[in-house]
Amino acid sequence: MVIIPLIVWVMFRRRPEAKSYPAIIVAIIGMGFLTNIVQNGFTLHIGDLLTLISAFFLCAADRLLRYADHQHQSLCAVVYAGNHTGTFGLIWSLLFEQTSYGVINWQAGLWPVIVLGILSSFGAQTLQIIGQRFTDPTPAGLILMTESMFGSIFSVVLGFEPFTMHLLLGGVLIVIAILIMQLDFSRFRSVE
Repeated sequence: MVIIPLIVWVMFRRRPEAKSYPAIIVAIIGMGFLTNIVQNGFTLHIGDLLTLISAFFLCAADRLLRYADHQHQSLCAVVYAGNHTGTFGLIWSLLFEQTSYGVINWQAGLWPVIVLGILSSFGAQTLQIIGQRFTDPTPAGLILMTESMFGSIFSVVLGFEPFTMHLLLGGVLIVIAILIMQLDFSRFRSVE
């Protein structure tokens, strides 16, 4: 979410709106509360580094898909994204997960994997690509950032995690960041 406006600025020479900066800062603070960085301290591990690299490539792919979408139809971008995700996922699996194939119960696991792959991955990606045609990059990134907020909400509702003030504060801050991006503050200025 933080990287999207920067990539748009670099790739398309389109500077983010002024209200993007406080919204990004508020959203990052909210994520800090949701992920307990505030309570547990910030440490950077190899997984965190891989996540940052993945986030950069995800944002770059998002921008390229948006550009391709302006040039072609949305469904072409969806097919390209689905093909690349499936192809690179298969390559990754064959390279790094092949040793665990023998212990998998394929009869029990194949159907859920197919459903999750088609509905949760390809279906959600299709809706995202089509929907992002009608949204600016920073609000789209903020909306995508609600994934962690909803993940925390469902984790509490389903009993996997206790409700804490950190979760509440983090979720409220993310919602505030989205509101900052969606409100037109020029309407609130007094007319002289």
